[in-house]
Amino acid sequence: MGLRALQQYIRDEIAKRSQYDLKIGPLITISQSAHIYDDTWENVDRVIANQYTKIYQQRDYYDPSGNFLIELEDGKIAVKQTTPGSGEVVACYSGRNPLKLIREICAASPAIHPEHIGYLGIELQKATESLKLGKQYFQDSSS
Repeated sequence: MGLRALQQYIRDEIAKRSQYDLKIGPLITISQSAHIYDDTWENVDRVIANQYTKIYQQRDYYDPSGNFLIELEDGKIAVKQTTPGSGEVVACYSGRNPLKLIREICAASPAIHPEHIGYLGIELQKATESLKLGKQYFQDSSS
């Protein structure tokens, strides 16, 4: 709440001193220990009511890192990274260890969206289980 209040204060001060009509945008923090204390619940509820829907509607799920196609090939997981526009394959990753594959993908694509890497983790785990059980793997399938 303190960071959001600071963001609002900076916006208000810029508006007072200039002709800029700035809007409050999303506030993204990366923290090892985020807290909401009892005395800030009212502010939290207000921010959520006033900002969440607007921010969520503006959210673009396009990932500039591209798309990832996952298959099983020769007893390994094969991940092909494609461009977001043309679908051209720009990188390939292969192995049996899903954590190692995720680390390679993240190292090569540091701007990948967090929800995209989460999705990849889930799919790579499903592919790993398919390998172990000798079953076919189909990306985006529940089985």
